[in-house]
Amino acid sequence: MVCRIGVVKMKNHGGGIPRRVSHDQAFGFVLTDYQNYLTHRPAFSDEQKPPAKILPLVECVNALSLEDFINRYIPLRIRDFTISVPCRTPAVNGQELYETYSIEIHSSTSISKTDLESCFLLVKLTSSEMYKHSTTGWSPAKKKNEMKLLDMWYMLLVRNTTPTTCPPATESVSLIHMDEKSQTPETGRRELGGFLSFMVTYEDEIEVLYCYEIHLAPELQHRGLGKILLGYYEEIGRNIGLQKTMLTVFKANGSAIRFYERLGYAEDEFSPKPMKLRNGHTREYDYMILSKDIASTQTTMKNDKNDIGVVW
Repeated sequence: MVCRIGVVKMKNHGGGIPRRVSHDQAFGFVLTDYQNYLTHRPAFSDEQKPPAKILPLVECVNALSLEDFINRYIPLRIRDFTISVPCRTPAVNGQELYETYSIEIHSSTSISKTDLESCFLLVKLTSSEMYKHSTTGWSPAKKKNEMKLLDMWYMLLVRNTTPTTCPPATESVSLIHMDEKSQTPETGRRELGGFLSFMVTYEDEIEVLYCYEIHLAPELQHRGLGKILLGYYEEIGRNIGLQKTMLTVFKANGSAIRFYERLGYAEDEFSPKPMKLRNGHTREYDYMILSKDIASTQTTMKNDKNDIGVVW
């Protein structure tokens, strides 16, 4: 507590010097014993207390720890999700081996260096050529820096290291045929089959969930896993309370555009439009922004159970 001190002229009855006093003393409120004031000061009611500052949704979510983010927004069926695929190794005693993939959620600060490198290798493997032919260009350093952005979240599709001889006896989710010649980016003992990275952010002052990357190893593409990851991504957005998901796609990537359109995505109103230049030429952008209203739609995954799926 800070008190302003001033000089109040007192009437001199005894020929003494006018005393230097505070304004509070002049009005009868003695502050000579500050501790006594603290002890006897009236308590403020809840109505009198200044309201606590409430962070906007985006800032509130991005301030969460990984544990709190998972507990609040990642349902058990995503955390417990596993899916099995036939192994690339030969069958043992006539029994085919299966590899099981599961989903892990990480932040850009919790993801390990080896997993982050695996994510980068997937981007390089599946998309670097398209970057090279775009106006953006391919820069490994810039891509790695983007992947380390503080508010980035990761959904990893990770392969377990121990193959099993029998697939779980549950309903299949999709069909995948493993190609022995195909390779998955692998570092250490963990093998990454794919990932989706996203951020809770603002786009044109609107709170959105933005998908930065979604990539699958070649042998896992076009088999329904991308739809699963994107469906879980949208579900997370709804759990957070967001109305919209967004992503950027190269116009040259026709198969990706058709994939997103089948899942309900359309060109966003803020996607850059052709620009007429002063010289009369028209500037065409080589990318487009797609979005989807997730508030009025359900997840693309129809099965709400935590079953282990078998894919062939």
